Amino acid sequence: MVQHNFALGDANNGASPCGDIILSGTNLYGMTYGGGANNQGTIFKFDTKRAIFEVLHSFGGLEGSLPSENSLTLSGTTLYGTTYNGGDNDGGTIFRFDTKHGTFNVLHSFTPGDANDGAFPVGSLTLSSTTLYGMTYGGGAYGYGTIFSIPR
Repeated sequence: MVQHNFALGDANNGASPCGDIILSGTNLYGMTYGGGANNQGTIFKFDTKRAIFEVLHSFGGLEGSLPSENSLTLSGTTLYGTTYNGGDNDGGTIFRFDTKHGTFNVLHSFTPGDANDGAFPVGSLTLSSTTLYGMTYGGGAYGYGTIFSIPR
């Protein structure tokens, strides 16, 4: 049974869901590749008990865009994730979103062409204690990707 229909061109909706969804209590959290206020993807919440969909954040530009196949990681009330594009250098971002307070912060903007940084993060973040680990598709010393870590 369909619970929600995604649609392009609606600021209160996302389009083309990507990655996995996370269940916390009665809420599902996920991301879309497109849609939202800037048509560059969203973070959304779906309340399974009340069948209410809500866009929590619309991506765009410096904060990241186009989350691609990346999934969210949840720790307490904080979602962590990556975007494939956008950020200060258009190489993608690592971000956190506090579901309790509705605040969004970029933790890192990747820099394509920098041998000491990756670019275009792919896959999901793994959380171990206070450190997030992940991978990039490009960048690094040889231009073919990196494994990275960052404090959360």
